[in-house]
Amino acid sequence: MMFTSSSNLVSLLLCILSFSRLFLGAYALNPEQIPASRRNFLRTIAATTATAASISSAALLLPTDSAQAAPPIAVIAEELGYFPVQNRNGDLVYVPKKVQRQSTDQAIELAKMLTEKGMVFYGAFWCPHCSRQKEIFGAQAFSLLNYQECAPKGYGFKGVCKDIDGYPSFRSKGGMLRKTIDFSGERPLSYFAEQVGFASFDPSLEGEVPMVGTACKLPQRQ
Repeated sequence: MMFTSSSNLVSLLLCILSFSRLFLGAYALNPEQIPASRRNFLRTIAATTATAASISSAALLLPTDSAQAAPPIAVIAEELGYFPVQNRNGDLVYVPKKVQRQSTDQAIELAKMLTEKGMVFYGAFWCPHCSRQKEIFGAQAFSLLNYQECAPKGYGFKGVCKDIDGYPSFRSKGGMLRKTIDFSGERPLSYFAEQVGFASFDPSLEGEVPMVGTACKLPQRQ
C-alpha cells in the first residue's frame, strides 16, 4: 500500500522520536554518561537519527518535498555544520551543510585562479574552521575550488590527504605558481590573492565575512 506524503512524515517523525526516547532513557539510567555539552549531545543524536531514518526508509515511502523533511536533521546541520546520510553502499557518511554566503565577482575570479594554478583545499566535514573558510570564499567561489574531504566518514572521501596534519590546509600541486603554497589555518581572501598575484583584489568589496580563526589540528602521530 502506498502512503501519502503526510502519513510518511508522521510515521518518520514517530520513528525518530522513538529512537530519541530510547537514547534519552539510556542516559537516564546512566546519568554519569550524559554528554557535557549541547554539541556533544547533538553529535550522538545525529547517529541516532541516521539509524532511525535508515530503518524507517525500508518500510516507508519517504516524502520528496524538502519542505516536509523531518526537523531534527535541519537542527543538527545548523548546530554542527553537517548531517548524516546513507550512501549507495548503505554506509553512514556525513555531509557538510551548504555554504550560505554569496560570492563576490572578484572572489569567483580568485577561486578560478587558485584552481588553475594547482591549489588544493584539504578539509574535514567536522571542522568549524573549514566551514568558516568556505563561507569566506562564498558558495559560488568554493564550488570552483579543488576541495578534498580528508575525514574517512565524510562524503566524497578519497584517501588523498597524506601528511595533512590540520584543517583547513592548502597546497599547490602544480608548478604554475611563483611560489609553493603549503599552509594550514583560515586565511582572508586577500592572503590568497597575494599568493597568485591578484593585485587588483580589493578586500573592502567583500563586505561582511566570518571572523578568521585558526585551524583544527590533528593529534600528533606517535
